Amino acid sequence: FALRMPFVPFQPPSETALAVRQITRLAAQLADQLTAARNRLHAALATATTHAAVLAHLREHITQLDAHIVQLEDEALALVRKDDTLRRDLELLDSLPGVATRSALRLLGELAVTPVAFTPRQLVAHAGLDVVRDRSGTSVDKPGHISKRGNTWLRRTIYMPALVACQHDKHFKAFNNRLLAKGKKPLQAIAAAMRKLLHAVAAVLQHKQPYDPNKLFALS
Repeated sequence: FALRMPFVPFQPPSETALAVRQITRLAAQLADQLTAARNRLHAALATATTHAAVLAHLREHITQLDAHIVQLEDEALALVRKDDTLRRDLELLDSLPGVATRSALRLLGELAVTPVAFTPRQLVAHAGLDVVRDRSGTSVDKPGHISKRGNTWLRRTIYMPALVACQHDKHFKAFNNRLLAKGKKPLQAIAAAMRKLLHAVAAVLQHKQPYDPNKLFALS
């Protein structure tokens, strides 16, 4: 392999990029805890026998988690704004449909540490959203499904922006409706939208140009 392939020296990610990934991943973990805490509060409020001290503790815990998440995201944003490359990439990601500052930060945290620029197809595979099929001879031929073999953090991060884009962006909505009209299940259509959005992520970062919806999916 060393004789046949050209040598490409490893380029370690910057300390800032690593710090942004660490911070955004912790914020995502706290967001999961926040969702669980809100569910516990909802369940506690559903019964009249829940003691007031329990409700007070749950509400305080939710407030603390929410404050910690905001603080972490502010710290990540401050780091990004001090780095010209990261700041520009964040602005490009923020131009994508369904992507707000929070999801743009998390996307940047996962992508800024990669040593090379991914092609759209490579980025989809890196996120574990590539389609695989289980086949064996003539007896096993299962429907295609996403591999889930890639970066779980990236796959989780792109889900909500894709869902929002399908609901509010006319280009993604048309793309989603076309898949549904062809008989795709809603989850299959959302997975396809996630792949489509990752194609846009790769494009804006590679060409350093804001999102152009007509290049991604032109309306007929």
